[in-house]
Amino acid sequence: MFLNQLENILMNLSCQTRYDKKLDKVHMSKVQFRPSSLNPLGRLIILVFRHLGILHVTEGLGEGKDMWEVNNFTLINFVLRFLGPLHESTLVTILLAIQVACSVIAFIIRYPLAQLFYDV
Repeated sequence: MFLNQLENILMNLSCQTRYDKKLDKVHMSKVQFRPSSLNPLGRLIILVFRHLGILHVTEGLGEGKDMWEVNNFTLINFVLRFLGPLHESTLVTILLAIQVACSVIAFIIRYPLAQLFYDV
């Protein structure tokens, strides 16, 4: 999931969490920027993630219609992108399940590989 957050690390974009009190659900947080402010790597990342369906891009915003709105590159927004707005407790449960699954996979990979490098 590091690649999903690479754009945030490279660009330092500010964004806000979207919580809808009426529906009691969390929505994806988004950021607006001018595409001309992106470096070539940033444009490539947005293009690739957009074609993969990971990224939601809205073009033609702002007074000059030259702004883009993009969902933030975080694991929370990654889950919300595919599952839609969720109640906060449901979202936390899903994120914890992802954490447990990734930890189990890491241990499954680590211990058999340790036998290759160490006398166990």
